[in-house]
Amino acid sequence: MRPTAALALALVALPAWAQDCPPSASSEGAYRPAMTRRGPGPASAASISVATFQAWSPPDGVEDERVRGRDGPIDPREARAATLEGDLWRVKRGSDGCALLLELSATRAGRDSPHVIAVIPAAPGYEEARSAIEAAVGMRAGRRSRRVELREPVHVRLTGYLFWDGARWCAENPGRGCDRRADVVASLWELHPVWRVEVEGAPVTGARSTGRRGRAPRRERRSPERRSSEH
Repeated sequence: MRPTAALALALVALPAWAQDCPPSASSEGAYRPAMTRRGPGPASAASISVATFQAWSPPDGVEDERVRGRDGPIDPREARAATLEGDLWRVKRGSDGCALLLELSATRAGRDSPHVIAVIPAAPGYEEARSAIEAAVGMRAGRRSRRVELREPVHVRLTGYLFWDGARWCAENPGRGCDRRADVVASLWELHPVWRVEVEGAPVTGARSTGRRGRAPRRERRSPERRSSEH
């Protein structure tokens, strides 16, 4: 994989307000916020594959709600950083308008192959990672563009901490959980938070961006002068 020359390219023409993404005002109601909002770690880490995420069993004892809700590592793997390489198919913006939830498959495995999740939080130190993904998939910064489904994937390499998402766990399907995308997302193990993003090649142009109600956002008219200033 040959990443872009510099992640700084991902910051091109973003207005100042687009990069002002403070953490959520409160941790109340968030799942294990001390784990999901850890600060950025090392620039590189041992590689991990989508297949490994799929093969891993849940941490011991998570049938107990007190274990699932513990806001600290509940498995030795959660203390590790890892680098995941794969094909990015879907990006969804969090309710705060800044955090990004990414779905990836194994490289060249295809859209219908199992996905795993990686999350870039809305927190200081993660601005470049968020901007790199937004630029790669053609996602507008801020709240207007809530979700992007890609017709062709973007190949990425992501570095972050390993995390087990017990908020989606259920006894009926302990490996995948029981949320509405459990048929697509094959593991409750995630890369979360992600602080380093490397994108292969140029940003794609075949993305479909949808708004809150699943409809394509309205395109605004722009003068030639404004269009040129945004590139």
